[in-house]
Amino acid sequence: NRVTWRSVLVRAVGRLLTDPELDEPLPAGYHQEPRAFAASLHIQLMQLRNLLSDADPNELATAETAYFLSSRTATLRGALLDRVDLAAIGDSTGLRRRPGARLTTVADRNHLRLLLDDRELQVPGHLAPALRHVDQHHQLTPADLAGWLDSDSRLVLCRRLVREGLLEVVR
Repeated sequence: NRVTWRSVLVRAVGRLLTDPELDEPLPAGYHQEPRAFAASLHIQLMQLRNLLSDADPNELATAETAYFLSSRTATLRGALLDRVDLAAIGDSTGLRRRPGARLTTVADRNHLRLLLDDRELQVPGHLAPALRHVDQHHQLTPADLAGWLDSDSRLVLCRRLVREGLLEVVR
């Protein structure tokens, strides 16, 4: 998985081209009028130039980082077995970080974006302390989150993190 500047720039330009008018088809016979087509293309290129000059590199870099952190191939050995047993996860169930699984948490207004290798989740912002604990401990039980969440909430969170592939049940 080698990221190139070309791929980053293609995605960055794609993020800037949000005007629905750009999805309109070219006029019929555009290829028969090369000068008119070139003039129209020139206008579009000037608009793109303006978009590029007004673009916020920090915003585009943040979007690219989020893309990278949520589009990697996940290794989910044993995930099917864990999903079948989700309902059996209780407060004392041993859980651990799935080998190779990564969690990146991004605060975004009143919620958090969890970047989990091949996906992105949005969760309420009040889960931040519990998620920090999950991120800092290789092994845990749902009961370890009692300082931040009630029993039902910590089971919901842990089951979700198992279902999404970040955690696995210790067997």
